[in-house]
Amino acid sequence: MNALNSPANIDSSFWQALFNANSIAVIGARNQAGSWGNDAMRASVESAKAKEGRRAYAVNPSEAEVLGVKSYKTVLEIHDPVELAIIVVPAAIVPQVFRQCAEKKVRAAVIISAGFAEADEGGARLQAEILAVSREYGLRFVGPNCNGHADMYSRVASLGFASRIPSGPMSLLSQSGTLGASIMQIVASRGIGLSKVVSTGNEADLHLEDYLTYLVQDENTKIIAAYIEGLREGRRFYELAKEITRKKPIVVIKSGTTGAAARAARSHTGALAGSDAVYTAAFKQAGVIRAEDEEELADVVLALSHLPMPRGKRVGILTMGGGFGVVTAEDCEKEGLEIAGLEPDTLKKMSAILP
Repeated sequence: MNALNSPANIDSSFWQALFNANSIAVIGARNQAGSWGNDAMRASVESAKAKEGRRAYAVNPSEAEVLGVKSYKTVLEIHDPVELAIIVVPAAIVPQVFRQCAEKKVRAAVIISAGFAEADEGGARLQAEILAVSREYGLRFVGPNCNGHADMYSRVASLGFASRIPSGPMSLLSQSGTLGASIMQIVASRGIGLSKVVSTGNEADLHLEDYLTYLVQDENTKIIAAYIEGLREGRRFYELAKEITRKKPIVVIKSGTTGAAARAARSHTGALAGSDAVYTAAFKQAGVIRAEDEEELADVVLALSHLPMPRGKRVGILTMGGGFGVVTAEDCEKEGLEIAGLEPDTLKKMSAILP
């Protein structure tokens, strides 16, 4: 059994609810502009407007309504089914709220709240509580300690600014919410639309590798981009990437290459950065394209979105000047590409049609 077909124990109804839910509850919805609860509720209201019959619900015992939507004291008070729950409450009460979601038979959850394993031992215990409830009820979740998610085609989102991002070929997985947002804005400025975005956070339940198994099958995703601080399942990532890159390119920014950066990654999402030399070798063997920063990632994705995937390592160079040809040939050979030699008859035919 290959890596793409290996059982991940994730029901298809989870992905349907996460990316195309018909009913969304924001637990911790707030009227205060700029708050996480307000951003998530605003995104959910926009999601409801995007599809006829889709509903957005607010849950906050201290508010009568949020953004014009009636507010419930708990998710259990909502009479209709809830497919997706977005949780934005203090860490201490997340286990209680999450259990209520499980009892409500919510299909998927996104836990934006922070203060878990990335914070201290107390936070780690809270995270373990949530995971225990998840395993007991079968409610899978994104996060905690994340910025949210979005599907630019269905317009289901927990990211406040998702409605401003156009749909397109690239899906993004990011272990940093703010850096993921930066990547989204940079690629959008290049005219590149997005398919799906997930800020994976602490990956207490779903790991980055789980999202890869979904995105490779997603028809709207042509290019997969990722910001990685550390992998929970390095061997599984490697096996998946080897198979996925035969179908879709994967472009990655990998941080944590220095001692200080690795320590920062551990305190950020609890990720283990690992040896940079190992990552570099694994990426190369698996066909993963590594970018140094957001700008380079956007450039690579822009090229991939307009050019067909190469079928081999032989390259022909067409240039307006000799100097550009020399520089390009040098860069190609440094990357292990072979410069094709053109026959005199081919050059003659090209000369007849080129300026």
